[in-house]
Amino acid sequence: NEAPNFTIVDTEGNSFNLSDFENKKVVVLEFMNMGCGSCHNFEKNVLKSYCNNTTMPEDVTVISLTQTDDVSQEDLNERAEGKTWAYALGSEEITDAFGADRSPSIVIIDKDGMVTFSESGAMSESELEEKINEARG
Repeated sequence: NEAPNFTIVDTEGNSFNLSDFENKKVVVLEFMNMGCGSCHNFEKNVLKSYCNNTTMPEDVTVISLTQTDDVSQEDLNERAEGKTWAYALGSEEITDAFGADRSPSIVIIDKDGMVTFSESGAMSESELEEKINEARG
């Protein structure tokens, strides 16, 4: 399925569209809730390691999106502190568009803008890397 386009603003104040990455990067979206222990563990044990790994491909970008509208920018900025990937306030509309009804939900979009992987629940770093590499072709 083709990924629906959306516009978000990350914690650095950068505004971008999903389509900005088309033909350039594989996009990994982590739909998360701020109070979700599984989300914290996935970020700490998988995303942090993958994103800090010197072998992470340059044609991959990772974005964590909140699934709730009642999160303050300040709380999100605090969560993003020290992380090497983007955080952004999501919306119910984006969550619904991707069917990301549980936390965490991982969605991988290839360079052609097609969803190649979408699943609820955490995964291991090796599983994440495998799914990303499949999307990279």
